Amino acid sequence: MTNQPSTGVGLDRVPLRIAGVYALSGLLWIWLSDWTLRWIGFTADDAFLANAIKGTAYVAFTAALLYWLVRREVAAARHTESLLRAVVEGTSDAVFVKRSDGRYLLANKAAAAFMGKPVDEILGFDDHAFFEAADAERLIANDTRVMAGGKVVTFEETIRASGVQRTYHATKAPFRDTTGAVVGLIGVSRDISDRKAIEDALRDSEKRYRELADAIPQIVWTASPDGAVTHLNSKAVEFTGLEAADLTGWSWERVIHPDDIAQAVAEWSLAIREGVPRPFEMRIRRVDGAYSWHFVRQLPICNATGGIDSWVGTCTDIEDLKQAAKALWDTQDRLREAQRIARLGSWTWEPQTDIVIWSDAEFELFGVDAKAVPPSFDVFLSLLHPDDRPIALARVESMRAGANEFANDMRIIRPDGSTIWIHSRARATRDAEGKVIRVEGTDQDITAGRLAELAAQESERQLQAAIEVAGLGSIAIDYNSQIADLSTRAAEHFGFIEATSIRRTELHARFHSDDRIEFERLTARAMDTDGTGWFARELRVIWPDGTMRWLNLRKQISFADGRPHQAIVVSLDISDQRQAEEALRTSESRYRLMFESNPHPMWVYDIDSLKFLAVNDSAVLAYGYTRDEFLAMSIRDIRPAEDVELLESTVSRIATGLTQSAIWRHRRKDGSVFHVDVSSHSLPDAGGRSRLVLALDVTNRLQAEEARDELLARLQMHIDLMPFAYVCFDADFNYSNWNPAAERIFGYSREEIIGQPVHVLVHPDDRTQVAVITERLRAGDMNACGVNRNVTKDGRTIICEWHNTPLFAADRTFLGVLSMTLDITNRV
Repeated sequence: MTNQPSTGVGLDRVPLRIAGVYALSGLLWIWLSDWTLRWIGFTADDAFLANAIKGTAYVAFTAALLYWLVRREVAAARHTESLLRAVVEGTSDAVFVKRSDGRYLLANKAAAAFMGKPVDEILGFDDHAFFEAADAERLIANDTRVMAGGKVVTFEETIRASGVQRTYHATKAPFRDTTGAVVGLIGVSRDISDRKAIEDALRDSEKRYRELADAIPQIVWTASPDGAVTHLNSKAVEFTGLEAADLTGWSWERVIHPDDIAQAVAEWSLAIREGVPRPFEMRIRRVDGAYSWHFVRQLPICNATGGIDSWVGTCTDIEDLKQAAKALWDTQDRLREAQRIARLGSWTWEPQTDIVIWSDAEFELFGVDAKAVPPSFDVFLSLLHPDDRPIALARVESMRAGANEFANDMRIIRPDGSTIWIHSRARATRDAEGKVIRVEGTDQDITAGRLAELAAQESERQLQAAIEVAGLGSIAIDYNSQIADLSTRAAEHFGFIEATSIRRTELHARFHSDDRIEFERLTARAMDTDGTGWFARELRVIWPDGTMRWLNLRKQISFADGRPHQAIVVSLDISDQRQAEEALRTSESRYRLMFESNPHPMWVYDIDSLKFLAVNDSAVLAYGYTRDEFLAMSIRDIRPAEDVELLESTVSRIATGLTQSAIWRHRRKDGSVFHVDVSSHSLPDAGGRSRLVLALDVTNRLQAEEARDELLARLQMHIDLMPFAYVCFDADFNYSNWNPAAERIFGYSREEIIGQPVHVLVHPDDRTQVAVITERLRAGDMNACGVNRNVTKDGRTIICEWHNTPLFAADRTFLGVLSMTLDITNRV
């Protein structure tokens, strides 16, 4: 410390110590010196010499003693001063001494560093030289109060120096002289700016935490390490109706459902003991007395040593989630029942794990036992008709190539030998990298609808012919490919040479510029799923040669999966208004003729009231009601009472466009009930709130199917009673039937042999011969019989004579072989 005065610590006692030592040594010298001289032989005659010797020795002794004492005390003072200097300079606290006029007598390096000056430039100056005027005046006032009070004072001071503002924890005391008068001030200031910033940040953080805790819709709480709740947010008070003080500690148990307290306490206690979160659920009483399910989560707040300082947790209301889960289970039950009724199965496939899940309706649809057959893609392939298996395999390849949606009609050969048609739809879901993570689909039995589909196709062909005859053009638009297919007449209307497929934009380019925007606006509005999907408009088109023609366009859009899928546009050239009107009247007449003269019952009904709006003669004849009676009824009145609820539910879900056929029970006027295959289509009139229905009487067909099944059952019974072995092979020459006589001959039961290939029972040396016979049978050779060796279950070789009859469908599709087998081993 440059130019700093010695502190003089302990120097006020030095004179006293020296005087005490000097007095003691003088007294000892007086008493001991005379005795010593007499002891060595000096007498009274030698008094002068003795006094001289005593005086000289005393002066020398006391001089040496004083030198030693002073040197010792000076060395101690210097050591003390050195220690004090090291402490003052070594501390990071600012240490200073001021005179009573405020000028600095002493300052350490920490004080000088804050003021931004060397120590030598600080001494002799007051605070005005280093701080802003306001700060300097405040410091001088504080110092004056300390010196006037005469006591040690501790307080915080905030000052700015060299452009930096810092906060200090200052301890100041009066500086007194040797008389005790206050001559200045001693101060020690510790920089607590960082600590203050942390404390301020902590207070802000605590404030933000409490504000956030009160703002979120969950109950937020904190707890001590022993698990006692210490604080709750306002949501807890609002939810329970109790004060926060009533819920702290372990008092929260009072708002827990009695049945949940034991588990809640056990889980919370285990979390405290193990020091890890243990989420659980419990019911908390609301302010109205009802209980709501909550999901409880906790998180330990640990200190630097890993010990738990506190816990923070939340209670999230999951009552709605619980109710939704229950509703979901109820919905799934209803869905399973609806699938069973609609013969609509659903499935899910996860390619990465190869996990396949079938709904109960899917097992029922395929005619397999859910407990005996694990669902898989291979099982599905095995059930498919051999001619349809490439379709399923191609779907998988297309999916791997990037396709996401599929829809196909395929045949299923059920284990009982019956064949059904299914409409199979599938959709792939991919992750962010494009990998397929899940494929979901449905399979619906459409066997009964195949005939209706053929009839619909024929009706469509006749309708298209009628449209062409009426001078109307038709345009089919696919919104996925953005391609428009124009019929010959439509191509003529738009100035194309012949029927063509073009892009929509190319078709729109033919519209007159004044009409193009309006047409596109109407199209955009019709493509909105909330609309009817239909509109009509008269527009102008410009041919390549400049000819302008007026067209009446009617557009019907159909939707799939909530998006526009395709549209049918009917165009009519109305350039010659009279001809157009005549053509329109002719068209309307033909439409009515098609309705009235249709050999199958047809009617139109209102979707909202379900009232009949129109019926044709075939409906009057088939149901026994007069036309007037029909028009006074609703479609509920031709259903058995127990089917009305399902009818209303089905109608409420019907979208615009064509609805595929389904089998319903209808009731005639005389009360008799019969089965009909129903398909319908929405009509554009009245905003699409009416539908046209075609009902096909399938009673005879169903009865024929029942008769067929009964006949097959009787045939099977006769085959089982035959004394000869009768076996059947499917189209792949796998065993598909096996009577008791065959079981006796070969030793295999029906369950063991069904599905096995033909060569299983054939002696290895005769398999080539049997392969030739199977190919002849597949080609339709009715004489492809033979004798060959067979091997029984117990290993015996027998000789059998096989009488084979190939079986073919009406379209000459090979179905399999019926064989009568005779054991002729003993006759050979």
